Amino acid sequence: MNFEFFNPTHLVFGAGTISRLGELARQHGKKALVVTGGSSVKRNGTFNRAVASLKEAGVLVTECSGVEPNPRITTVRRGAQIAREENCDVVIALGGGSVMDASKVMAAAFYYDGDPWDMIYHGQPNPVVPTRALPVITVPTLAATGSEMNMGAVISNEETSQKSFVQAPCLYPKIALVDPELTMTVPKDQTAYGVCDLITHVTEAYFN
Repeated sequence: MNFEFFNPTHLVFGAGTISRLGELARQHGKKALVVTGGSSVKRNGTFNRAVASLKEAGVLVTECSGVEPNPRITTVRRGAQIAREENCDVVIALGGGSVMDASKVMAAAFYYDGDPWDMIYHGQPNPVVPTRALPVITVPTLAATGSEMNMGAVISNEETSQKSFVQAPCLYPKIALVDPELTMTVPKDQTAYGVCDLITHVTEAYFN
């Protein structure tokens, strides 16, 4: 077997490491766009813990909430616009694979003057491959996709009913803060779905 492996993402793993978010984020920026999905991160206290750590480290916080499963390009556009208007210089993805994927494309769209859908390959002859993005820190709350340490993202376009991907080295997260305690409140059925997703991603990479 021959292969090459490269992953520049700095992995910080351990129970309770959410408390280090501010310390780590401060290495990359002074104002964070914190991207979230539904309301679960607020109900279980994860969001408040993250924001408290950021504020303690002197990192300002702006939120972009409501990232849906199979994240939409409209949400990516909204997040990039918030980041520009608020002068954010680091993006923190606090959630599952959809939140992390959307965050990566928001970070790249921050520097792109056109429509971020141009970056998503959907059969166009000259897709825009991003070469620059705001630093992204991923804080997964669900074990499933592996998006916390890869350079890919999958985005949907509800207007055209298309779902596709972008891959670029600039989309690698700078830091993956993996705190297993954050997955303890995931319901049993969602945990099972995550296991199926893990198996699927591993096997598709092997066979393809």
